[in-house]
Amino acid sequence: PVLESRPTEPGGPGVNREIRVTVEGQARAERVAVLDSHRQRGIGVALMKAIEAEAAADGHHELHLSAQVQVIPFYEKLEYSAYGSVYLDANIEHRMMYRLLSVPTHQH
Repeated sequence: PVLESRPTEPGGPGVNREIRVTVEGQARAERVAVLDSHRQRGIGVALMKAIEAEAAADGHHELHLSAQVQVIPFYEKLEYSAYGSVYLDANIEHRMMYRLLSVPTHQH
C-alpha cells in the first residue's frame, strides 16, 4: 500500500508519507517529510505512528527506512536503530534504520 499526502491528514498538505513493500517482503517507510513550517508540532511522530500501525496491521514485524543523517536523532527517539554504513542519496548522507513492530493478534 502507498499512502499519499492528503489535506485530511495531520498537517494537511505540509506532509507526505508512503509505505512500500520491497521484493524481499520488507516494509519500508519512504518519502516521509514534514515541511519546515509544520515541524515541532508532533506531526512527524503522528505520521510515523500511523505508518507503523498500518505496517503492523499488514503483518509486518519490522519497519525500515532510509534516514538523512541529520534526522537520525528524531528516529532514535521513536526506537529506531541505525544499521549499515552512511551512504549518499541525492548528495545527502543517509543511513538505514529499522524498528520492531508489535503485530496485532486476532482473537477468535
